[in-house]
Amino acid sequence: MLDVRTGEIASRAFDFGETHVGSVMVPRRQIPQAGERFEVGKGVVIEVLEVTPRRVKTVRVR
Repeated sequence: MLDVRTGEIASRAFDFGETHVGSVMVPRRQIPQAGERFEVGKGVVIEVLEVTPRRVKTVRVR
């Protein structure tokens, strides 16, 4: 599971430009919309690419 506050998944850091498909934790209660971006510190941006009704499915790390 990706924690967008740290940009880490399964205890390893994402590479910039990497796309992740799977369950994603987002730093708010509401499911974000596709196209939304979150800055998670030190210039790391998580871009939401795809969402399902209950969870974020695909993100890109910039």
